[in-house]
Amino acid sequence: MSDPRRQPRSFEDLPTARIERNWKTYLIWLVPVAAAALAAWFIYANLFTGGPTLHITFDNAAGLQKGNSQLKYRGADIGTVTKVELTKDHRGVDVTVELDRAAESVARSGSRFWIVKPEVGVQQITGLRTIVSGDYITVEPGSGEFQDHFKGLADAPVLEPPDMLRIILLAEKTESLKARSQVFYRGIQVGEVFKLDLGSNSQTIKITVDIQKRYAPLVRMNSKFWNAGGIHANISLSGLNIGA
Repeated sequence: MSDPRRQPRSFEDLPTARIERNWKTYLIWLVPVAAAALAAWFIYANLFTGGPTLHITFDNAAGLQKGNSQLKYRGADIGTVTKVELTKDHRGVDVTVELDRAAESVARSGSRFWIVKPEVGVQQITGLRTIVSGDYITVEPGSGEFQDHFKGLADAPVLEPPDMLRIILLAEKTESLKARSQVFYRGIQVGEVFKLDLGSNSQTIKITVDIQKRYAPLVRMNSKFWNAGGIHANISLSGLNIGA
């Protein structure tokens, strides 16, 4: 039994509770505040700094990796591959690219996309940087209306160069010639093959060759052309030699 002498006689005699705020309890609120700030940043990035989402269909997208592969133009990164998946008919691969807002002008009809990967050929070695950085997509921008679905090219397009002398050659067969086969004069490249087509009678091959403007005077009415087979080539006033 407690001592009645120690019992409080009234409410005024009761002890008053002392409330103290512990600053450590405020740390708990940092987690939801940080999560809200991060969510706000992602919303801002998508709405105000992100560009359009492109869907590019390739026959084969081997070498592209989600989150790692880039869309490049003139060597600058302008987008990131965010998804690589089969098309609904399983006949191709749909590659989703998140485009940077600064490069949204490439999302136009007429734009051409293709995958850059290392290639070793008789004439040249291209895309060696992709061995380290991985395959990437590049683009030749179009000038049409806005578009976000594209059919990717199987190979890099042969672009028509400016300030070139264009000549047409006829041959019975191409042998090792193809687009971008180089034309040489005394070991110096002076032009290249633009494209190959069947002749009008389908009995000959029409070879379109572009000669650099500064070397155009080397081409005469009596010039002769032949395939060097990729070993060596030269050109003189009496003939051109096309290296395969």
